[in-house]
Amino acid sequence: MKYLVLSIFFVIALQQIDAAVVGAFETVADLNEAYEVVQETVPLIMSHFGADQSRCALYIRQIINAQQQIVSGANFRFDLELQSGGEECRGEIKLCKGIQVFRPLPYQCQDRTESYHCLELSRNSNIECVPLSY
Repeated sequence: MKYLVLSIFFVIALQQIDAAVVGAFETVADLNEAYEVVQETVPLIMSHFGADQSRCALYIRQIINAQQQIVSGANFRFDLELQSGGEECRGEIKLCKGIQVFRPLPYQCQDRTESYHCLELSRNSNIECVPLSY
């Protein structure tokens, strides 16, 4: 009887552990997908910081960290090394952390003209960019 009660308790405990993991952020396995989402995110980042896209460009130097959470769509979290460039730019390299983007399911994006219009920058106050010196 003791073993039966312990076994039931153990099974219930394991189910609770599994339930906590479902829906959690996980490291992106496919870096090509992460790179594609990051490329689509660059205009959103520039707009967030009020950068003029016609005078200055933002280039992805490196994806430092990429995580994904599957929900009704997908949430992505990135830490990126970005470089500005163009005639009227200083050419700074910055480490930007805390970038979070939501990508809705495809049927929710049918009327969008540009692919990045389907993405939504979320938790804007968490984005922090610091200059790097090389």
